[in-house]
Amino acid sequence: MDPAGADNQVFAYIGGMLNRWMGWTRKAAFTGNVTVSDGVLYVLNGPQVEAHAEADGSLLWTWVPPEGTPEGETVLMYSLILVSTFSNTYALDLRVGMRVWKDPTGGAWPWTGMGFCSSPGAMGALPPSR
Repeated sequence: MDPAGADNQVFAYIGGMLNRWMGWTRKAAFTGNVTVSDGVLYVLNGPQVEAHAEADGSLLWTWVPPEGTPEGETVLMYSLILVSTFSNTYALDLRVGMRVWKDPTGGAWPWTGMGFCSSPGAMGALPPSR
């Protein structure tokens, strides 16, 4: 499956490069990137983070930050997804969407202040030292 987003939609194609068809689509207030890991799509939808099954788009879990709205891009690190609001960055457990830790570094790209190094086309991560 090849997820992509356009016009606040998330959709998945099924099949190979020469023979593929639209598997499913969801339309909502999606922003940012679609992050995929182990058959699950992670998206920002308005004030919350959502996990959807890649196979059929069904909703697996949602998480709403205690303050602020998710913004920017999401990043996968080990078994976590990192989500940022204006004032904080949160690490969520990929399996269940529970908050594992919070860092008072926020904004669309707070990653460099948290032990992340990035360059065009590449991003790496170090565990937080807090």
